Amino acid sequence: MAAEKIKENDYSLILHDLYLPPWGPESILETYKIARDTPIIAMSGTSSADLHRTAVSNGAKRFCSKSDMGGGNIVSIIAQVVPEIRPL
Repeated sequence: MAAEKIKENDYSLILHDLYLPPWGPESILETYKIARDTPIIAMSGTSSADLHRTAVSNGAKRFCSKSDMGGGNIVSIIAQVVPEIRPL
């Protein structure tokens, strides 16, 4: 269902939860194949160097632990990936 929405719409950014069922870290590659021109931020509740490498090597522009995305950090993270978005 997400793949259909990505194909049908022109998104500025995709936030991809790596472990949202039934997905896993390799699913980022499938998203990347569908949306090559759309920046992808991969996120997960867990963080490791291997998970980071897998996400980025499969097409994510950035990997973030969900704990890193609170308190306004999400805007800064998005601004790093989508330059036309400016933090407040």
